[in-house]
Amino acid sequence: MLYGSSGLDSVLADVAGPHWESARHSAPGSGSADGFLTLPTLSERVPVAGLYRWRTERDLAETVKMHFINGPLRPADVESPSGALDAFKQAFKAWLGRIGTETQNVSYTPVLLEREAVVEMVECRCYDDESSLASPLYLALEMADEGLYTLARFAPAAQQVHPLLLSSVISILDQVSCRTGLIRTPGWFLYQFSRYHWEHNESATDEEALEWLREMYEDDQESIQRRLPSVVRPQIYPDEVRRPPKVKGRRSKSIQLLERELAELQALAGGEMAKVCEELSTLSRLLRTAGKRFLLGDGIDGQPIYSLATVVIDENSLISELLDDHFNYAHQGGEETYFNCFIPFSTSSAAIAQQYRDLALGFRMLNHVDRLLGALNTF
Repeated sequence: MLYGSSGLDSVLADVAGPHWESARHSAPGSGSADGFLTLPTLSERVPVAGLYRWRTERDLAETVKMHFINGPLRPADVESPSGALDAFKQAFKAWLGRIGTETQNVSYTPVLLEREAVVEMVECRCYDDESSLASPLYLALEMADEGLYTLARFAPAAQQVHPLLLSSVISILDQVSCRTGLIRTPGWFLYQFSRYHWEHNESATDEEALEWLREMYEDDQESIQRRLPSVVRPQIYPDEVRRPPKVKGRRSKSIQLLERELAELQALAGGEMAKVCEELSTLSRLLRTAGKRFLLGDGIDGQPIYSLATVVIDENSLISELLDDHFNYAHQGGEETYFNCFIPFSTSSAAIAQQYRDLALGFRMLNHVDRLLGALNTF
C-alpha cells in the first residue's frame, strides 16, 4: 500500500476492462525511502503536550459575558485583559471597591476560583460535592487567620444598660454568621463540647451526662467532674445568657432586643455603648431585609479551619483547649480548607442581578459586624 495504488487495485478488482490508476506518481517513486520516512523539524515553541478541558473556556466566557450584561460589572473598569477570567477579576474587584469590603476586626479576603480549583479541594470528600459544581466560576471568602474578642469587660456594663443586651449581641452575631460566614460565638464552643462529651445535647443535665462520661473516663472521677454541664456551661455559655429569664414589664418573649428597644437604648446610652446599640439595630434591620436568604453562604461548604472572628464571654483555659483541639484536628484532616464556602456565580441571566444584591447585603453586614467588634473591644 505504501508503494502505490496500482498493485492493490489489481488484486481487489480482477475484472476485464480498464483499472483505476492514480494520475500522480506514488510517493516512493518520488525519492528514496530515507526521504519518505524523515519527519519534519518542528520549532521548540510548538507544545509537545496539551490538556483538554471540555467546554471550560467556552462556559467561562459565556458566564462572564452574562455577568457584564445583567450584573453591576462595568467594562470601563477593565484594562487590557488577558482573557475572560482576567476581565471578570478586574471588574469584580472594582465592584467590591465600590461597595466596600475593607475591615479591621473581621478577617477575610474575597477570592475568585475556577471550577477545577474547587474540584481539587472537595473531590476527596464523601458527600459527592464535586457533582454539584455546575458553574465555571466561584466566589469564596478566604480566612487564613482570626481574631478573638472577649466580652468579659462589656458584660457587666451591658447588664447595667439592659438585662438582654449581652444576649442580643450573641444572638445577632449568630444570625449574621448563618447568612454570611462562620463567626465563632459561645454557642459554637458549647456545641463543640457537647458533641464529644454529652452526646450532642447542649442542654444536658449532670445526671444525663454522667452515663456518657463514665463510659469515656470510667473511674477517673476528676475528669468526669470537670466535664459536667454544671461546671462547663458557666465557663462557656452561662444559662442566664443563653436562656435569660423574662424581663419584668417587657411584652416581647424574645431573648433578643427589638430594633425599637435598641434605638431607645442608643438614645439613653453614651459613648461606645451607644455605638454598640446602633450597630445591633442596623444589623437587625439588615437581617430582616435578608429574610431566609444565604447571602455569602449559598454554596458548597468549605469546612473552614478559621473563622471571620471569634467572640467569647470570657477567655479562659477551656476556651483555649477547645480552640487548640479544633485547630489540631483540622490541620491533621484532609477535608478542611481556608475558605468559608464556595459560592457559584449564577449562570442564569434572570438570577444574576439578585445574586449581586445578596452579595452586597452580605458584605454590608460584615462591615457592620466589624464596627460592632471595634466598639465592643473598647470596654
